[in-house]
Amino acid sequence: MTTAVVWTPGDWARAIEALPAGGPLPSRCVLVPREAVAHSLRRELLRAGQGRALGGTRFVPIAAAAIETLRAAGVQFEPGEEGIRPARLQAIFRTGLGLRHFSPALLRDKPGWDVAFARTIGDLEAAGLRPEDLERADAPDRVRDVATIWRAVEEAAGRWWTIGRVYLEAAARLTDDPGAWPFPRPVLATIAAGATAAAARFVRAIPEVRLAVPAGRPVRVRHLERARLLLGDEAASALTAAIGPRQSVSERDLLAAYLFEPPAVLADPQRPRSAGPDGTVDLEEHAGIEGEVEATADWVARQICAGTPLEDIAVLVPTLDPLAGLVAERLARLAWSDGTLPVHVAGGLPLAATAAGARALAIVRGLRAHLDAASLADVLPALRPAAEGERHLSRGGALDLAWSLGVVGGNAVRPEGALDWARRAAEREGEIEAQLERARTEDDPDAAGLARQAWQLERVLRDLRAIRPALEALVGVARHVVDGASLADVWPALRELLTKWLLQPGAGARVQVLLDGALQPLVNDAACAAVTGPEALRVIEEALVGLRTPRGRFGEPAVYVGTVRDAAGLGFVAVRVIGLGEGHLPAMPHEDPVLPDALRTRIERERGVLLPTTADRALQALHALDGVVRSAAQRVALSAPRVDVDRSQREPSSVMLEAAAALGRPDAVTGARGQVVPDMRALRRDAFTPARRAALAFRHATPLAEAAWQDAVAARRIGVPLHWQRSAATDLSRIAALLALGAAGPMDGWLGAEAAVVVPGLDATRPISPSRLEV
Repeated sequence: MTTAVVWTPGDWARAIEALPAGGPLPSRCVLVPREAVAHSLRRELLRAGQGRALGGTRFVPIAAAAIETLRAAGVQFEPGEEGIRPARLQAIFRTGLGLRHFSPALLRDKPGWDVAFARTIGDLEAAGLRPEDLERADAPDRVRDVATIWRAVEEAAGRWWTIGRVYLEAAARLTDDPGAWPFPRPVLATIAAGATAAAARFVRAIPEVRLAVPAGRPVRVRHLERARLLLGDEAASALTAAIGPRQSVSERDLLAAYLFEPPAVLADPQRPRSAGPDGTVDLEEHAGIEGEVEATADWVARQICAGTPLEDIAVLVPTLDPLAGLVAERLARLAWSDGTLPVHVAGGLPLAATAAGARALAIVRGLRAHLDAASLADVLPALRPAAEGERHLSRGGALDLAWSLGVVGGNAVRPEGALDWARRAAEREGEIEAQLERARTEDDPDAAGLARQAWQLERVLRDLRAIRPALEALVGVARHVVDGASLADVWPALRELLTKWLLQPGAGARVQVLLDGALQPLVNDAACAAVTGPEALRVIEEALVGLRTPRGRFGEPAVYVGTVRDAAGLGFVAVRVIGLGEGHLPAMPHEDPVLPDALRTRIERERGVLLPTTADRALQALHALDGVVRSAAQRVALSAPRVDVDRSQREPSSVMLEAAAALGRPDAVTGARGQVVPDMRALRRDAFTPARRAALAFRHATPLAEAAWQDAVAARRIGVPLHWQRSAATDLSRIAALLALGAAGPMDGWLGAEAAVVVPGLDATRPISPSRLEV
């Protein structure tokens, strides 16, 4: 088995071109992590003039290759257990398992334990372990509990398999019979040293396989040891001896060559260093996430103006939500010849972030809250009125209607209170009609007072009549939950409610259709379908929150927006990574609540396997960023906000210091060589300030939004835009004429010297800065 270390997509393309084609006609197979990587490699081959290598070459995702290997061997199974397992665990937690460490009530009642156990069992399975491997006599009670739950979930799963088990079963099949491989030979398999043991075992079992192992920095001892155990001595030796390209034509080359290198390499006086910013690398800091997103739009516009194709521009984030959605929406507002700037969001956007998805989520959460008055006020605006063309309820109208019915709904102690709404709505309709009739009776002494309230009663009656059929359907679903119906009964009733009564603006697939596709495997599974009552609603809510809608398609002319991890292996011309605040990349370590790192290390030592730890995940994040930087052919931008999405103060990530150290820029003021690893003062002086000036110069020269036009005019970089003169409110000539009629004052919106606010410590000669204020 031969091993090639690849640093860039170009190296991968050359490894494919060097792969011998067996048989009279070219025939070979390339295994890739996912289809997007295959497309990127095809494009790289064509751009490098090696298109002939595509003839007879079949690109197959590794997971698909393992599944097809078992299918060809006649093995009966169903992949996709990962999506079903959390719901299956919820049902198992309600059975008597005889656990010693974990409290059954805790697992049953506290959300999140199903997902945590599913992830932990998946790690153990992907490491090649079995439940019996954990049931040693001296094993801690926590570990034995995991084995008990694992065995129970496997028995309930039946022929549903995770991808980890698929890899192991396919590897065993190929080990026994190499002829069971159903694809062409020879095979080039792209697999990272951070892959699971199950995937590595499958790849190594493939006959006539050659390995293409992506290099990763920083290099750690555990990383090399992992490569040795998973991929063999040759792969580990190749990674140990590998030295990346040392080009130094531009700052981008320096960053790709020296990012995450050890201090001894960075401090070498003979290594090349930057002579100053050349436009190929930008290190930026912004006041907040809003400014960072706005700067991202300007940066994308700069790349487009420089002639970079849309599909070669990437904006990457540490985690997809919520930054990806914010970036996609802002980029879509850029001026574009065909209307909306094309944007592809890898992994899609949350369905719950759409109008229809948010309304469906409000219904599910309202049912989980037993339709108390407050939650009902959130649900009613999401329902369709009975009469065609009738306006739907506002939240204020829904609140008035809910409180006018005179009931409070249900709660955790009395869930049947959710059923009071339908009965009370029928009664209240008759009462309002009677009150209105009294208001029209002249002999009634209270008629005058009722007449003054008639308009309000008529509005409430109109809203009640319009929403009552949908309210009764909602209560019908709540009745299933109160009666303890199973998921197999609750979901069809809720699906009918969504189909008939949910307001779903716009085109595209309906929410109930998308949700039905996600829930059908659970409904058809006996163990999962047995989940009842509120827990059934919890399963539906988790499925709804996890659904994502596609935005664009990879490979089309569109700006790529995705995570750093998903972009690893893809080639772009210009890459911008945003959100690099402290604790985001690498993410703050959170140990597994089921099997902490100490227990994982003990299992590794006793069983001779490798389990992912928090340190491994952090290292993989840095390796992904390193690969992304090297895959950017011309330009790289790294950006950090001082105020995060959650409005917390953040320092720039250590990645920014690593990037500045790799560049080795001189002092922007004196020109002297800077420190090997700059401090924050030097980073702001030599990196953040030049990037801010370059971005501001482009913003002034090419204003793309109204705020940019205002900035450019205020800085006197451009004259008055013509489109300002088309509006009377902003016509400067008209304003001047009005001012000539008489002196304008603060009441006219004209704030002169007489309207100035005196602040102690501030005057026209002092910069406005909190650090300069004097009390």
